[in-house]
Amino acid sequence: NEPTAPENKIDQHLAIVGRVIAKFVSQGLAPQAIDTFAPEAFLDSPADRDTFEAVIVWMLDEGIIRAKERFGGINSGLKLNGVQLTSMGISIVKHPLPNGDSIAKRVQTESGNTAFWSNIGELVGGIAASFTKSISSG
Repeated sequence: NEPTAPENKIDQHLAIVGRVIAKFVSQGLAPQAIDTFAPEAFLDSPADRDTFEAVIVWMLDEGIIRAKERFGGINSGLKLNGVQLTSMGISIVKHPLPNGDSIAKRVQTESGNTAFWSNIGELVGGIAASFTKSISSG
């Protein structure tokens, strides 16, 4: 019963976003180390390095996570120390969903197949976009 791979690249990326968020939910605000050349060390399961790096860079750029130290660059391997959710990242995982739970609750209660993680990533992106829109219009 191997989970099926997402059909397109954006779903693959969103699934990694979901898994990264789950790691931060489980670890709280404890600073994390991330090496994009070794995604399995952070995610506790294998993942494509390029996809993992693209997701981490996107999450940094969107202000969902921050890092105290950053070494390397895009496509040359990125090493980050002291990585935590930002206040926006916390707001995203705690934001109430229509059914009354939150991303934080969902990732704690689900083992999650690829479609589940892709859905979590989509929620993260949607909530982040709505926060950005409300900040820029208000």
